[in-house]
Amino acid sequence: MDSKYESITLRPNGNHTREIFRDRDLEKRSDRDVDDNLVEVTRNAYKGLPVLSEPRELTWAKIPRIGASYYHYKNPGKGVVVYVIDTGLDEDHAESEHAHIQDWVFTDPFPPDKGDDYHQFYHGTSMVGKIAGERTGIAQGAEIVVVPYTNGHGSSSSFGLLRSLIATYEHIHDHNSNRPCIINMSFGLRALTGSVKDGFIADTIIEILGLISALGNTIQVFSAGNGRGPFGRANWPVYAATRRIVFNTVVAGGANLAGRNQFQYPHPNEPVPCFVYAPVEEIAVASPPNPQIKDPKKYYTTLTFGGTSIG
Repeated sequence: MDSKYESITLRPNGNHTREIFRDRDLEKRSDRDVDDNLVEVTRNAYKGLPVLSEPRELTWAKIPRIGASYYHYKNPGKGVVVYVIDTGLDEDHAESEHAHIQDWVFTDPFPPDKGDDYHQFYHGTSMVGKIAGERTGIAQGAEIVVVPYTNGHGSSSSFGLLRSLIATYEHIHDHNSNRPCIINMSFGLRALTGSVKDGFIADTIIEILGLISALGNTIQVFSAGNGRGPFGRANWPVYAATRRIVFNTVVAGGANLAGRNQFQYPHPNEPVPCFVYAPVEEIAVASPPNPQIKDPKKYYTTLTFGGTSIG
């Protein structure tokens, strides 16, 4: 590393290490300026993280020490509240060990238990892990609001999703109206195109997402979908991003390690204001408990292709 950088903090974290470096050229500036220029490095990072900070000059990434490192700001996510509308969260999982859980919001008449994830693949736990998890997360400083759209049996419905969206709007309005909020939606409703019921659900989704946008302190993040080709009017809530009454949205697609699209993307005639491709190949995520593995800190799996939820 260049001699102008000085290692000032070193702390172990499982089987990987984090180091903080301060630029000596900034020492004479104010403390605030120095704090803004602190960079944290996670060595031997879990799969899926190093590619996020991969240098433009790819020859550098081939150096083992750099290629296995994840560079990011210190205290990523601090001050931000992330609403995760998903299948819940196993708070006993090693990935949730130090997550800042602000609240749980239940909407189903027969809700799941607080602190549990009944999805067979731990979808909600994986999503919280990718956001603020101990080992696979990118924003450990963020506060998490868990909004399960499933009931106590782990099943879901279109109306359950609607209730979750309404409850999210109310919670932001009542508890976090003066804080930046991100709403993560890794789900999709399809074929809302024909019946009266479908029309009601689609119109209601547009209305609720519009109300969330109008709060003025939100960014709504949708996964593009795991089909092939462009997404269209049948993909909700993604399609809402093309409607101008819903703003401050991000739609996440999925790319492989070579940067090539793997899943759905916007139709050329219906552009999305903010569409990004995120890596979805060879990604480590939290997995359900395995009785054959004695160490709970090893409840992880590497997804060959994780879908746009991971993105």
